[in-house]
Amino acid sequence: MVNYRLAKEIGIPSQIGTLNHNKRMKVIIIGAGIIGITTAWYLAQRGAQVVVFDARPGPAEGCSFANGGQFSYAYSEPLASPAMRLKLSSLLFRRDHTLRLGSGAFPSLIPWGWKFLRNCTGRAFQSNLSKVLKLALYSRGVLHDLLDHHELSFDYRRTGKLHVYGDAADLVEAEKVVRLKAALDCHQKILDRQTCLAHEPMLAHFGGELVGGIFSPLDESGDTRILTHRLMERLVLDGTCTFRFKEPVVRIERVGDRVKHIATSETRYEADTYIVCAGALSGRLLRPLGLRLAIQAVKGYSITVPATPQTPDVNITDMSRKMVYTRLGDRLRIAGTMHINGYDERVSDMSIHHLLNTASERFPLAGDYQNPSSAWAGLRPMTPDGAPFIGETAYHNLLLNTGHGMLGSTLSFGSARLLTDLLYGTKPTIPTEGFRTDRFYHPPS
Repeated sequence: MVNYRLAKEIGIPSQIGTLNHNKRMKVIIIGAGIIGITTAWYLAQRGAQVVVFDARPGPAEGCSFANGGQFSYAYSEPLASPAMRLKLSSLLFRRDHTLRLGSGAFPSLIPWGWKFLRNCTGRAFQSNLSKVLKLALYSRGVLHDLLDHHELSFDYRRTGKLHVYGDAADLVEAEKVVRLKAALDCHQKILDRQTCLAHEPMLAHFGGELVGGIFSPLDESGDTRILTHRLMERLVLDGTCTFRFKEPVVRIERVGDRVKHIATSETRYEADTYIVCAGALSGRLLRPLGLRLAIQAVKGYSITVPATPQTPDVNITDMSRKMVYTRLGDRLRIAGTMHINGYDERVSDMSIHHLLNTASERFPLAGDYQNPSSAWAGLRPMTPDGAPFIGETAYHNLLLNTGHGMLGSTLSFGSARLLTDLLYGTKPTIPTEGFRTDRFYHPPS
């Protein structure tokens, strides 16, 4: 096996980006969420023959199914921060469902948690903020370019996002991050209580638990599941991509420093290049190859209810309760909580009731809470530094596009374009070093 890091140091050329472009490259993508589908989209645009595999019955059936629906370009800072380090112990022992640990969290959480804490320093936070924010803003531009050329209906809105705070000290800390972002050409507005109320009158029900907020005009919203379906429909119509659903990939077989084929529940398939976009399940799939990924599955919940004329027009994040509120057409999406319990995807009635009860207290007129249309839970693939894994691995024809945490929708289009550029040898628009797939573990040798 060729050691990837050593190869880079002594100048052994990677086979990525040096392929024979006279031949139509055959690519297998594992995972049909928003990351897998956008990756398929941009590869198909470059002429690749793409086959997408997923164990579920259709696209966006996992973490992309019913997420918060917010494209948080300006609010893409990593979870690991000095402020989080100070609050972590109190969050673990709160009884409001903000962060809960189940028995399935251990022992894998311990090594991941140690890496997370190491990224909670001021220097690490600034570095991680810079690389993720650059990817987020790039992704925004890529999506806008796509929408300029293709009409896609997915309840898309550009109304901005308002983070509201109930604690003055938290708002002061957030203002420091606003200044860091401004230096990176990402501008937000700091609002006092009265300006928040003028911006969104429905916040009046917060009472004394509203001290101010931060508004980002850059942020947007849309239904990720519908968007994923729209892209897949175009790919099928163009004949550039084949989808194999209900066919889980059970094994990736390699010979030397290359992947030979994948084995599914049905048979084996070969390709020129293989790309893993399997979210929280990526690490489990890659471990038999000797590839270790620092990805922690963190379960989030959402509930969707009919919207009303009093549903907030702007996207809202309630920082005190760690919940988001998003209008998606005639629906209101309410999402939140962080539950770490291994790969358990079961929906907890207690967590859903918490979302509904909190929403009816904060925004009593904003939704028809007696008639929810769907309750959902999904596993968000969290990395210790908040940045995804994008690029090549120790195996020359195996690439990754995974680990986007709570920012899958936000980062998807930029990540897919970056990976496509890397594969085809095109100079990426933004730096990619911070997304290296081996940045937490040495590759096999």
